[in-house]
Amino acid sequence: MNRPEISNWKEYEDIQTEQHTDQYIDSKCNDNRPIDESKQLEIKRKRVTIDNINDIYTADHIIFNRLYGIEHHAIVESVNQSKNKVTVIEYTLDESESNGKIKRNTYDFSKFDFADKYIYENEFDENEVVERAQSRLGEKCYNLFKNNCEHFATWAKTGNKVSSQVRDATNSGLVSVGAAVAGSTARLASQAAAKFVGLAIIIGECAIDFYNVCEAYANDQISGDVFREELIILIAEYSAAAIGFVVSVLSKCNFFFGILWSTVLVTLCKYIGKCIGRLINYCLRKIGPFISKAYKLAKSFVKKVFKTAKDVLVSVYAIGKEVVKGIYSIGKEVLKGIYNIGKEILKGSYYCIKEVVKGAYNTGKEIIKGVYNIGKEVVKGAYNTGKEIIKGVYNIGKEVVKGVCNIGKEVVKSVYNVGKTVVNSVCSFFKSLWPW
Repeated sequence: MNRPEISNWKEYEDIQTEQHTDQYIDSKCNDNRPIDESKQLEIKRKRVTIDNINDIYTADHIIFNRLYGIEHHAIVESVNQSKNKVTVIEYTLDESESNGKIKRNTYDFSKFDFADKYIYENEFDENEVVERAQSRLGEKCYNLFKNNCEHFATWAKTGNKVSSQVRDATNSGLVSVGAAVAGSTARLASQAAAKFVGLAIIIGECAIDFYNVCEAYANDQISGDVFREELIILIAEYSAAAIGFVVSVLSKCNFFFGILWSTVLVTLCKYIGKCIGRLINYCLRKIGPFISKAYKLAKSFVKKVFKTAKDVLVSVYAIGKEVVKGIYSIGKEVLKGIYNIGKEILKGSYYCIKEVVKGAYNTGKEIIKGVYNIGKEVVKGAYNTGKEIIKGVYNIGKEVVKGVCNIGKEVVKSVYNVGKTVVNSVCSFFKSLWPW
């Protein structure tokens, strides 16, 4: 949202003061206010940190984080970026009055070095927000629980009178009383478990607060920076509360005085812890710009170192490339010489082996030829010897067969004669039996 910057700061300031400063000083809180009180918008807002004056716009709801634990709220009426000044309308303590009063004040931006603001999803337009805030200038109806600075700022933005501080303080008071009663009971009770009831109440409330903060961050109701700061405050606050509870348990007091003592002690410790948390956050915001500057310097230094290292590496790479190229060329020539020498050696070896093989071939050829001739003569002699042996065997066999044939012939002849005689004898016998 772009907000116009006031060009004539002094003139604008004088005009606004003349028109509104004393308009409602003596009026009652709600009498004759020229604002439609029935207009109300649903409150949906996100809390973010303020880093520089460019983060502040007209009609913004500003939260001043005070180190003593209480937040102060105001509505921005105008911003003068050229003079680094911001004018706000706020409920503040009047110098001449004991009660609070809605006034216009102009501050240097240095006052906003530990401030946040709410970004509303539903809000009146900036002119109406400023008009609503201006309509209550001079009001003296401050009430801590019903009409404080946060009630005023929320009303100007949405028409609702809401104070998260009152709600949180009420819850915190109930927790302190509960822890105090448990602490006093723990001193009187015989059961060991009773000693941890108050601590359990504090831990339970701590868990609920942690859950609420985490839920607010998850639902985008607070920024990451605010979330971190809220966690620091909760850790400090409940650590101190736990210490206060332990001290109250160890104190020797009667029951009723013990409740009062424990309530005061736990509440005081929580408050001190909250102040410590805010102090830590304040210090972090103060040193934040220095850390950011140191980070930028370190980043620049690392970038330069990286660039120098890169240049060195590029030079080393180029030199190494040339060295490798030279080594490659030398190696190539060496390998070429070794190849040629090897080639000549292999060529000479080839001719030597060729002559050896040729001589071996001729020698083998002559040996095979001699062996062939010897074998040929041996085979020829064996053939003639075998031929004569076969011829002798044949003649012997021929004579044997001839003798066997003659013997067989005589045997057959004898057998025939014997058979003939036998047949004649048989015939004569049968003839004698049958004379016919």
